[in-house]
Amino acid sequence: MDAFELLRLMALKGLELNLISYNVVINGLCREGRMNETSQMRVRGLRPNERTYTKLIDGFSQQGFLN
Repeated sequence: MDAFELLRLMALKGLELNLISYNVVINGLCREGRMNETSQMRVRGLRPNERTYTKLIDGFSQQGFLN
């Protein structure tokens, strides 16, 4: 199951999607090297926090974008 599909299912079932949920998905996307998809996470008025930026920096660094 795709991460975005999981988030949609959670929302349909009435589960609260919060920054923790999104950080988990961002972490998974970064691990898989799907950095271009992390920009889609800017939804629902959530503001990134330190963990969000740390995961993004790690992901971009591992993919060679920050070398």
